[in-house]
Amino acid sequence: MRRNLRIGPSVALMLVSVLLAGCGVQSVPKNAIPGTYEITYEPHSGTVLGVERLVIKADGTFEQTFTPTGSKAWTNTGRWTVDTSKGQTIIHLCDYMEALDEWGSQVRPHPKRTDLHTSVSYSYGTINITTNDDLGYHLRKVK
Repeated sequence: MRRNLRIGPSVALMLVSVLLAGCGVQSVPKNAIPGTYEITYEPHSGTVLGVERLVIKADGTFEQTFTPTGSKAWTNTGRWTVDTSKGQTIIHLCDYMEALDEWGSQVRPHPKRTDLHTSVSYSYGTINITTNDDLGYHLRKVK
């Protein structure tokens, strides 16, 4: 006697999700990175520290603006490069402005200039640039 195995839509979706999860991290091509990215820094529910906007240009430069809540905006410019040699996309932001302290819980009195080497990845079809992986801070491409 032969039986037909029937799988419901939710089981099929779960199986596809498990299979795709094993495919690894998809590298983001360099030409997809230029654009405008934003993040609202909110370490505690309801407490917004500020908003960061990063405009990455195809010519290898970027413009960065951080607007602390209730204060004037800080602006910055720098250069960027990308490394995809190890199967994932790493962006190097030279002269990046860190506006938050190392715990991501408060705004610095003065921004700290640094060279940020961090991952670029796809999340739900959108490109994200990680600013603090431990705290889950990611600049999200908005255009």
